[in-house]
Amino acid sequence: MTQDPADDGAVRWVRDPVHGYVKYPEQIRRLIGHPFVQRLRRIRGNADVSQVYPGISSSLFSHSLGAMHISQQAWSAIWGKLSYSERTSFSAEIAAQLDHFRSGVVPVKSDTIVTEWLISRTSKRVRRRGDPNVFLLIQNSLMAATLLKYIGKLPHDRVLDSFYSTSIDELTKSNTDYVSFQRKSKTYIKVGDHDRIIQGYLLTKIDEYYTKELPWSLVCLLSWSDVDTGVIGALKGLVRGDIDGGRIDMLVRNNKLGGTEFGAIDVQRLYESMTILRGEHGWKLGFSSRSQSAIENLVSQRHEYYRWVNHHTHSVAIRTILNYSLIELLRLSKFDQSLLYGLDFSNCTHLVSDTVDCEKSSLVDDNTIDELLKKALTALGDARSPAVPRSQSELNVLALCEAYLYRKRNWAPIWNNSVDFESISEELQSAVTDEIDSYAAALHAKSKIYGDSGIGEVSSLHLKNRIDNEISQLRDSMTGVQIVSNVAQMMLHDLNIAERTRLLKILSEELSAEAKNLLPPILHGCFWLFSYSTVNLWRGAEFDIQIEHDGRLLPRGKSWTATSNVEYAERHRMKLHCFIVSSDNCTRDRGGILHSEHVTTAFITAFPKVIRRYYVERLKQF
Repeated sequence: MTQDPADDGAVRWVRDPVHGYVKYPEQIRRLIGHPFVQRLRRIRGNADVSQVYPGISSSLFSHSLGAMHISQQAWSAIWGKLSYSERTSFSAEIAAQLDHFRSGVVPVKSDTIVTEWLISRTSKRVRRRGDPNVFLLIQNSLMAATLLKYIGKLPHDRVLDSFYSTSIDELTKSNTDYVSFQRKSKTYIKVGDHDRIIQGYLLTKIDEYYTKELPWSLVCLLSWSDVDTGVIGALKGLVRGDIDGGRIDMLVRNNKLGGTEFGAIDVQRLYESMTILRGEHGWKLGFSSRSQSAIENLVSQRHEYYRWVNHHTHSVAIRTILNYSLIELLRLSKFDQSLLYGLDFSNCTHLVSDTVDCEKSSLVDDNTIDELLKKALTALGDARSPAVPRSQSELNVLALCEAYLYRKRNWAPIWNNSVDFESISEELQSAVTDEIDSYAAALHAKSKIYGDSGIGEVSSLHLKNRIDNEISQLRDSMTGVQIVSNVAQMMLHDLNIAERTRLLKILSEELSAEAKNLLPPILHGCFWLFSYSTVNLWRGAEFDIQIEHDGRLLPRGKSWTATSNVEYAERHRMKLHCFIVSSDNCTRDRGGILHSEHVTTAFITAFPKVIRRYYVERLKQF
């Protein structure tokens, strides 16, 4: 029987619409009071999705509490399954880790210097207060780590990935401390994952007052590190795994609040089936075989949620419009650029006045973005007045701000759904195929030139392999009616978010130039936006979970069909979106002009030419 957390002091209760009462001890209550955590109250987890499902408007604060609750329930279930000898062995390894922390030694092998630097900055906070209650110590560490996983989230959460990926270096260049941390983090954190980098940086800035009752180094390892082995690796699966509290809570919460059908999962069976066992390679987190139906349902429901809710055409439109509006503002020389530098939420400069006592970073939230766009709208509000000459860029920003702030329908998708998209693809197939054939012929010619040039066997073979791989991808892209999506995926899939955003911007500009003569005069002031949406199905390269069988943890068997079905569906999902936005006085789509056949015809005519220009530039790389 597991111990009652109430034995270690006062327990706080908070009412949650999804989980009922969420309970946490005094040590966690103090941490929740930190401005970094309180900032999550002012960040919506699904700002773009609320365009389609207005009920999905909960804050990351409530989501983090729900994820923390599930992590705590899972750990209670795991501890209850461990035998006396397993508890003793597990406790001994945790105690050994803490002893190392107190001496300032990193007790686990790390692949990057960032983890070691992080631990060196926090190891002094570990205190010995008699023999710790290991169950409560790990429970509090897991709860704190899950809570702190979200402190590095961008304003509007993942909605602003494109903007921050292209602008983060410019916004943070004056913050030398963060720039140094970011440089070290790039050996561990993938490019574009700025919320992870900023989370690690902010962890080092949390004052000891908020953490003195917690094993802080253990919390940091569980919440942010590259350590995936031993007791740390096993426990990290509860905080940041393929099936963790955050992923479960997101689905259940959005299903309940938004009225979607994607979230009917057996939460209790999921966390009660979790177990930790010791094998040949140390401790591992796994699940009982009885949980297969619940796990497969979670995998399927999560993918369906992203496909029909997160990647809904209108959700993608609002996400794209918000990113482009900020990117264009940053380029607009007449706009007050100092306002944009206020979006740097890595800035931990401490502000003290009669009314404020906190770090600057804790003040950057959704409201900061919205207020910035309101100021832009006010500054450019007379942009359409004939008496005030305005550039096309200023008119575009004004149209984007109106579309986001007031949800004005001055935009329209070129295709609403996969059926429309496949219809356009069929019309484009012949023209796009011709462009691909032309590019492939040029590649073959290049390959022959390199083969006869005598530039060196190794260099020649390397170039030939690159060209052969390119031709193979071209051949694959020419199959089926998804040719437009396939070509776009070839151009965009291997790029990071910043490079992808730049290429989509170029495509937009090229398409506008090509289509200008094909559209009626009322649409000459329009411009195009592209978006390419992807989702990481798994934390790693594949869905890697262990299943308990006769006291051992084994890889999942071949009977697990949900994962392969989801991977297949994701490969064939419509990822490319294109929108046309009106920047003239027609702030509404009067008479459905944006949905007219002229717009579709312009796209079908111009897109092959855009591909040709892309391939001309691409050919120069060989």
